[in-house]
Amino acid sequence: MLAGNRNEDDPIVKYRGTANKAMTPILDVPMLIRVLDTLLSCGEIHQITVCFDEPELIQSYDLVQKAVKQQKLHFINTAATPASSVQAFLKAYPNGYPFLLTTADHPLLTSSMVTNFIKNSDPYADLSVGLATEKVIQSTYPQSVRTYYRMRDGGFSGCNLYIIRSRVAEKVIVFWQKMERYRKKPLRLIAQIGWWSVIRFRLFGLTINQAFKILSKRLGVNAQPTIIPYAEAAIDVDKPSDFDLATQILQNRLASDPKNSSRPY
Repeated sequence: MLAGNRNEDDPIVKYRGTANKAMTPILDVPMLIRVLDTLLSCGEIHQITVCFDEPELIQSYDLVQKAVKQQKLHFINTAATPASSVQAFLKAYPNGYPFLLTTADHPLLTSSMVTNFIKNSDPYADLSVGLATEKVIQSTYPQSVRTYYRMRDGGFSGCNLYIIRSRVAEKVIVFWQKMERYRKKPLRLIAQIGWWSVIRFRLFGLTINQAFKILSKRLGVNAQPTIIPYAEAAIDVDKPSDFDLATQILQNRLASDPKNSSRPY
């Protein structure tokens, strides 16, 4: 799990007046703890490594103490970027395949979503990427403002859920680093993707599967999309409106299932 700290200009840090985005509480529970609780409750996940510079901030939580004692939970320091943090994980755990990658700003994540993603992803793909459709998101939460990949077969939003199954997929991490480096240089960014692919997309459009086929060929990996049928899977907390929506959703969950109030936080 990526739980890198953000500076004081981070929208959530500014909005809530916290010092650490991952530790920003929603209904009195830090987002990081909510995601940890979800991952620890997934039978498909046996060990968790968190890229987090201040593990002492969560050591008082019972679920953290128990997981550390059982050697299910480990921490490593974050790196300069998300991609380099993943590389740091691979350096520390060179045989850590396959692994699920997610982020700490995903407090709406549930074990059902994670299990659905794992079971429905292509077991032969080097990289599986979780996506939710615009249709599902907008029909459930029309007030949610998300970034969509506009494809010929609809809009798709990332869910901050990935499965990396082989060392081959490290090529994606290298590519990710280049994309981060050129994010403010559009022409260099397009060059990394491939001009013909961009022209083809603009002229004819691409389906989501065609787009992943091009990406796979470009990177020399087998990358596949996995559609997750939960709108909440695409709602991470990056801006104040996300925080308010996540708070409302969690309040509704608590009202419909009071047992959630006894979670081991």
